[in-house]
Amino acid sequence: MQGLTITGDCDPIVAKYDLSGTLMWSWSVGSTQSDIVSAACLASARRAWRRFHRVSCESLHPVVLSLASVHPVVPSPGCLPLLQVTFAALDTFTVPTSVVIVGSTNGTISAATNNGGADGFVVKLSSVGAVTYVQEFGTAGDESFAHLAIDSAGDYHISGTTTGDYAATNAGGLDAILAKVTGATGVLAWKSQFGTTGDDALVWSTLNSTAVSNVIAVGYASGMVDSQSYLANGDMIIVDLDGTTGTRI
Repeated sequence: MQGLTITGDCDPIVAKYDLSGTLMWSWSVGSTQSDIVSAACLASARRAWRRFHRVSCESLHPVVLSLASVHPVVPSPGCLPLLQVTFAALDTFTVPTSVVIVGSTNGTISAATNNGGADGFVVKLSSVGAVTYVQEFGTAGDESFAHLAIDSAGDYHISGTTTGDYAATNAGGLDAILAKVTGATGVLAWKSQFGTTGDDALVWSTLNSTAVSNVIAVGYASGMVDSQSYLANGDMIIVDLDGTTGTRI
């Protein structure tokens, strides 16, 4: 995109347009490695639903997403146009305040510290595209953040995967993870991990109300989770967690 400096082979981009299609601002920052955006959430609400945000990779043709009609897709490695942007959503704030993006990086974005392998990252931008903070979370293995939900306190509930011991001992292959990040500061509030001997993931999360209550996460499992019957070939799982502590209910 014109006017943006590209750091590596695939950098995240967020751009804001007015209703006439005129570019209002754009932002891009990345590491020297590949950086993948998996989800974007506009921390505003009803007054902003007609605005558009674009989240894509500079090496691709732009992908314009309407926040009113985007469906989640399981993130994929590489730099594919629609799989790099898996979700865009609105929360319940009454005034536009910020844009939050999550994903994974193999490097160091801005002043954040990479923990080894691929880390999950959170970037918070102001309503005019200024960086509020960049945070990376991970282990010596690979972590990827796939989706987020924002509660009424402005905190982020993020679902994803890990190959390491992110919040518990890895059970094998990919484990499912969910983390709560304080929206104001980017500090990790709690994290949760579970899995089977196969690959397991949480790819979507939401809240059962606008209050800080239970978090509902959806994904898949390759074995029996919490003594639930397993059929075959990756069963869909729905997990209910306490939004305050991260404890599975």
